[in-house]
Amino acid sequence: MLLRLAGAIRLLNDYGRVVFGESRYRFRTYPAIFSESGLTHFWPQVISRTSKTPRFMANTILIADDHDDNRELMQLLLSAAGYDVREARNGSECLAIAREHLPDLIVMDLSMPELDGWGVFRELKADQRTLEIPCMAVTAHADLDRGEALKTGFKAYVSKPFSSEALLETVAGLIATHSK
Repeated sequence: MLLRLAGAIRLLNDYGRVVFGESRYRFRTYPAIFSESGLTHFWPQVISRTSKTPRFMANTILIADDHDDNRELMQLLLSAAGYDVREARNGSECLAIAREHLPDLIVMDLSMPELDGWGVFRELKADQRTLEIPCMAVTAHADLDRGEALKTGFKAYVSKPFSSEALLETVAGLIATHSK
């Protein structure tokens, strides 16, 4: 979260704590969207970062979704939370990126072209290199697929539309559980 106070910008993490260190950030901001109830959308995006403080290697998350808006929203949320994010537009891309980069977590839509999330999951679990990568389903099929996804082996399931808190908490929990 960014706060502009008396000409200075303070960078806060998701828990409202000030981020310390000698870092410089460049931001791209998009016009705010207003409705009758007030501000509904405003996303500053970090476009570059330089730092004199050491950084720990971030966990890598692969997002697979055929809708650009969904990928962009998840990418913004997860990047802002400190994750290294890779993106795939379909199931075939997801498999190729997963095999090349071996992410810490894969967040995927179940309905994608070329190869759907179910097929991607089966392929990942059949490959020794990707067998242990936890997968999280994010889909608009409400709760219809929830039981089947969890029974199949997905570690978590989030329905679209999702809240940013639900997505971030679920991702953090999976990363913490599978990083041990």
